[in-house]
Parts: sequence; structure tokens; C-alpha cells
Amino acid sequence: MFNNLKSKMQVATQMAKEKMGKADQSVESEDVRSVKTNLKTIKKGYKQINHSGKAYVSESEKLAMTTNELGDALLSLGSGILTSTSLGSGLHTLGTQLKTMSSVTQNYNAATNTNLVGPIGKLLDVDIKRASDIKKRQEMARLRYDSAISSVKSHKGGKAEEELEIARQSYEQTTRELNEALTLILAEIGNTLMVELKSWANSQAQYYREMSELWTQVENQLAPLPTSASVTTTTTVLNAYVPQPTPTYETTYINQPVYTTQHTQQPTAATYHETSTYSQPGYQSTQSEYVHTERKQWYQRRVLFFFFFFFFFFFFF
Repeated sequence: MFNNLKSKMQVATQMAKEKMGKADQSVESEDVRSVKTNLKTIKKGYKQINHSGKAYVSESEKLAMTTNELGDALLSLGSGILTSTSLGSGLHTLGTQLKTMSSVTQNYNAATNTNLVGPIGKLLDVDIKRASDIKKRQEMARLRYDSAISSVKSHKGGKAEEELEIARQSYEQTTRELNEALTLILAEIGNTLMVELKSWANSQAQYYREMSELWTQVENQLAPLPTSASVTTTTTVLNAYVPQPTPTYETTYINQPVYTTQHTQQPTAATYHETSTYSQPGYQSTQSEYVHTERKQWYQRRVLFFFFFFFFFFFFF
């Protein structure tokens, strides 16, 4: 455990010195650095292709769904009242072809997944990931090797030289594994990537040929139809709405009101005039009597107020 902790401390110290410019990668050759650079380039390129390929398929799926929805909308508009018209025929033709195009797009999206995105993702997740793990182990071995060289320069002989030999063997072993991993990746790319790209390119060419044929069919089917088509239908024309006037009421205050309504039919419009009256001989209120009643109630409230005020005043005091 102590040796493991000591090894980690040496690696961290060597890494910090290199970042600060106080130590160099003395054991790393140009060939090994080239291997690492090539692996980094391949990994970055494959990640970009994988990400863009998935985005391409996703956008194509959205386009297929939107095309299908547009076809349904055109078919819906072309049915019903427009069924027997040339316009309805054109809408039906275009809607049907758009739904066919949507199906074709979905089929070729599956081909894109099979011929491009799938193989790229597999190589990225398996071979390139394995090579990246080896590269990390090789880098740790290199840092330990450089650290051991510095330790031998400071403390010659004995245990420092034994640690140097162990670090050298570990570094050389991981470097060989890294070189083999890169060679395997390059062989896999050379054998399969071009085949996959050709297959995907052929499927895309076939896709666009089919789409072009479908659009040509649409063009030929729409060509005989008249450019300006009049739509004639048999419908019932409703009379224009005439707003009704607000009813007027003639009211009188009575004990038992009798409500009557009179309808007067106008000869030229489908409207009627409504008058309502409450009629019974008897009492009719006037404005002067209303004012007198209000004043009387005001005096009564004042009298009650002063009565209670003097009552409580004499009772408590």
C-alpha cells in the first residue's frame, strides 16, 4: 500500500513539474508521440461523425413525420365538399404521394443507421475506447519512468535503480500495447470504413432517385388539372341576421301585477317589437311621495339614535 501511494505521489509530482516547465518528457520518442497524436485524431474524428450521423438520422425522422402529417392534412382538405372537384383531386394526389415519401424516408433512415452510424459507433465504443484506456496506462507508466530517472540522478544506486528498471519495463510494455491497438484500429478502418461509406452513399443516391421519381409523378398527375378551378356547391343561404331592439317596459306599482307582452311583426324584416306593461288601476307612486318617505325614515333614525344615547348616558353615569 505504501509503495502504491509513493508511486502515485511520484506521478503527480512529475506531472506538475511538466506543466510548470520544470521537467521534460525525456523518455518519450517522436514515434511514440506520433502514435498518441494519431490516436487522438482518429478518436476525435469518429466522435464527430457519430454525433453528426445521429443528428442526421434524427432530423430525417422529424422530416418524415412532418411530411406524413402534411399528407394527412391535404387528404383531409381534399375530402368532403371538394371530393368531386379538380382541386380535391389535386389535393388527394399530393397528399397520397407525400405519405409515400414519408415511408421511403423512414426506410432509408434505417439504412443510414445500418451502414454508417452503427459501424462508426461500434468502432468508437470498442476498439477506440480500448486504445484510449491503453494510452492512459502508457502515460502513467511514462510519468513513473521519468520520475524514476530523476530519482536515480538524485539518489544513485540501490532501490532507486530497481524502481527505474521496473518503471522502464512497464513503460515499454504499455507502449507496445498502444502501438498494437493503433495498428488494429487502422486496419479496421482500412477494411470496413470505405465499404460502409460506399454502401451509405449508394443508399442515399437511391433515396434521392426515388424521391425525384415521386415528385415527377406528382407533377405529371397535377399537370392536366386546370390552374384556376371554381368550386360550386349547393348550400342553403341563410337570411342576414338583424339584431333585435331592446324591449321597453311600462311599469306601475301594483299589488298583483299582470304581465302582458305584445309582439308586432314588421312587414319587411324578421324582427318583432316587444312592449311589456304592468297595468292595474290603483296606486301610482310619484317622485314627491318617494322623497317624503325617505325624509320620514331619516327622522326616525335620528330619534332612535338620541334615545339610546341619553338612555346609556343616564344609566352609566
